[in-house]
Amino acid sequence: MARNKTYAALAMGIVLSLSAPPIVMALDETPATELRVTLDRLLSEHAFLTIQAIHAGVTDNDQFAAAAGALEANTSELEAAFGGIYGEDGGQRFGDLWRAHIGYVVDYTRARQAGDEDGEQAAVDGMAAYQEDFAAFVAGANPHLSEEALHVLLEDHLGQLQQVANVQAGDYDAVYRTARDAYHHMFVLGDGLAEAIATQFPQTFGGSAFAFGPAVDLRIVLDQLLGEHAFLAAEVMRLAQTSQDAERAAADALAANGDSIRIAIEDIYGEAAGRGFADIWEQHNGHYVDYVRAKLSDDAQGATRARASLEGFTDAVADFFIAATDLPDAEPLRAALAAHTSHLLEQVDAHHAGDHVASFDIAREAHRHMGAISDVLATGIANQFPGRFLPDTASHPSHGIPWVSWLALAVVGLLGVLGLLDRRSSGQSGLSA
Repeated sequence: MARNKTYAALAMGIVLSLSAPPIVMALDETPATELRVTLDRLLSEHAFLTIQAIHAGVTDNDQFAAAAGALEANTSELEAAFGGIYGEDGGQRFGDLWRAHIGYVVDYTRARQAGDEDGEQAAVDGMAAYQEDFAAFVAGANPHLSEEALHVLLEDHLGQLQQVANVQAGDYDAVYRTARDAYHHMFVLGDGLAEAIATQFPQTFGGSAFAFGPAVDLRIVLDQLLGEHAFLAAEVMRLAQTSQDAERAAADALAANGDSIRIAIEDIYGEAAGRGFADIWEQHNGHYVDYVRAKLSDDAQGATRARASLEGFTDAVADFFIAATDLPDAEPLRAALAAHTSHLLEQVDAHHAGDHVASFDIAREAHRHMGAISDVLATGIANQFPGRFLPDTASHPSHGIPWVSWLALAVVGLLGVLGLLDRRSSGQSGLSA
């Protein structure tokens, strides 16, 4: 699979209508929207892959090389995306700087592991220098970005160094609080970069008003939640052999993510629907953990039961949305959910077989694929509530995709991490000069 085409394909995903009113354009079809979706996805993926590399580096196990390879693949896609905008030299400079900061994280991890205080300080100093160089480079490339705001956002991201200390101390609850914060934070950085780039190149990245309106805000929130689910599921699998405390903390984080999804459903369809969805979602998380444990213990019958239960999840979730949205054709949604189930099972099988490279590749594919599911769901929900997407319909061709602006406000407020709509309502980017 040509993974480096992600930045160009921009997760066009599954484009369909989920309700009776006709729709002429999917949520990710404008160039500015594609830019926003892709930068958010690649940057958030970087956050979780870095965390996984830290875990592997601290425990010094055979997954480290695979984690480092996945992180490099993600970096290459980011470099290609930046180079597609600012030219080959600009892309190469971005890649050099980005790889340097990953190297400092690895150096810091190794130094702490070895008790090398001088090496630890050298890595910290290198990270500080990177922050200066990267902020100057990006702000120099785009007049709509300020070095000061970039410094603040990079400081938050570079706080991942604290992850190393948390892992070494065995404070896995803190590890996953920080991990989830780092992941969500990258959507703020991605949105700021995307908005500034779209402003700098309006002819290339048209449809900016739509891309940063409430309809696509909804899509991004769903991308965030569903993508996080995919990565946390992979974490549960990888940590199952490491320690019970680590696995338990990862499973708790997975449950917390499910609760955030439940809240989003409640905001749309009410408390009873949210509880019904949560029951289905929690069961599929439980069946997944059962499958992981059965594979670890070579319990073939247990694995078969868990697999069958997971495959039944596809129909259960599809049936839920059929009832909620009165879908005329649920087969595309069923196919997308079935692919998610396959990703969950395949990454466990690869991990159990010791093929960690394949396991990381499948986890990355699972994360990418969740964006296709969020596109389907956001488009369908938007069609269900026509006329509520203001201001999207004012600037978008034809019918547009109306949405309830109060929903996106409520979802983001409850998540408490993006602040997307507050920023959009003021007309300012978090990175704008």
